[in-house]
Amino acid sequence: MKAKRKGEVDLMEDNKIRGELREVERSIYGRQRVLAFMAIASIVIGVLINEICADGDYVEVRDPVNAAYLDDPSRPPRECQDGRALLLKAAQSVLTLGLLVMIVLRFRLRVHQKRVVQRLKDRRVALLRNKNSKASDPKIPRSMMVKLAFEGVLCAVHTLPFLHIDIKNEALGRTLYYRSESLLCGFMFLRLYHVYLWQEQSVFLQYFNLEDSYLIKDHKTIKLTQECATSHRTLAFKVAMTRNPRKMIGTFVLLLLSSCTYIVRIAEGPAAMPHSKYIWNQMWVAITQATTGYGESVPVTHIGRFACIVVMLFMPIIIALMTASTTKALNLSPDEALLMQGIDKNRKRVRVLTAAASLVQHWWRGVSSTHGSSVDRHKNMQLVREMYIAAHELKSFYVTSKVSRAEDSKGLLEFVGMPHEAGQGAGGGGGMRRSLMGYLRKV
Repeated sequence: MKAKRKGEVDLMEDNKIRGELREVERSIYGRQRVLAFMAIASIVIGVLINEICADGDYVEVRDPVNAAYLDDPSRPPRECQDGRALLLKAAQSVLTLGLLVMIVLRFRLRVHQKRVVQRLKDRRVALLRNKNSKASDPKIPRSMMVKLAFEGVLCAVHTLPFLHIDIKNEALGRTLYYRSESLLCGFMFLRLYHVYLWQEQSVFLQYFNLEDSYLIKDHKTIKLTQECATSHRTLAFKVAMTRNPRKMIGTFVLLLLSSCTYIVRIAEGPAAMPHSKYIWNQMWVAITQATTGYGESVPVTHIGRFACIVVMLFMPIIIALMTASTTKALNLSPDEALLMQGIDKNRKRVRVLTAAASLVQHWWRGVSSTHGSSVDRHKNMQLVREMYIAAHELKSFYVTSKVSRAEDSKGLLEFVGMPHEAGQGAGGGGGMRRSLMGYLRKV
């Protein structure tokens, strides 16, 4: 009795720890979702700042006076004094501070998650050894600290207010001058990393939640999850692509084309090329370089070419995923396959009945294979041939579709299995007719 009560207490304690773990996982997912939206908002603000500050830089033909001014080594750096840009820069600084705070809060939740997981492991070890579990404080791994520092640096870089720098770049015989707002805006696209983490955690929380397995005590599924040889990230990607292909492909294409297109705009804008002014021209450059390659518009800067190379590398993967998704969508579902199977079966059965009815009608008029004219015998053989072909197709259908119909299969085998010589003699015609009439009754 005491052992039973102790087992119930242990089970309640395990359920309590797992419930705490699930709450922590949901909190981490919520923080990551906020981080993703904040990252997207900061990138949009950075794009607006760049469009306001670099509005006069993206032209198809460079002004000689402006070119001479830019080439003057003694000139001060260009400043963006537009009030809208200053206001957006201040808003982006506040948003960046919020991003850093959210990263720290999420890191604390991950540390707490690691502690809860360690506590659950300690309880399992203690139960196996029949001893009381001792709480152990796990050390924070170095990889988590490195990841925290990386994300902090990634989100700290933004278009700072009152920062005005012109960066000179020599590319393929051209001298280009980039504003600090443009380069910082391009670097901020790395914040899309938080969108990837959000999608990854969404898949984990939706498909790899073992709450139901623990509830019904499905230890086999739990063990398979823990001992799975495939990487959980790889498995998560496969599951997401299988169950939500449109959402995954659409999100990936949107993020890839939008980010690479704007990086091409930042790189090619100051080059004073025909595609430097409008963003649609830069999108055309990125897409054509990755697909057909017309050659009418090509990037002339190293950064622009690198962005097009990124699109080139990922575009075949996207096309392959779209092809696989379309092929899967065009496949018949089990219900649709069963419906078409029934329709095809009925069509073939009607064909057998029609051919058999024509043959019976021909015999009913008193025409046999051994009497009458040669025309009548030829007609009789033609009807028998049609009947054999229709019956063979129906038999093949039953074999391939694995439809078990005892009556139809028995009657069909009796008819198709008859030798051709059975209808040549005087007595063979009557046996053939009797078999045919019996089969028609069964069909």
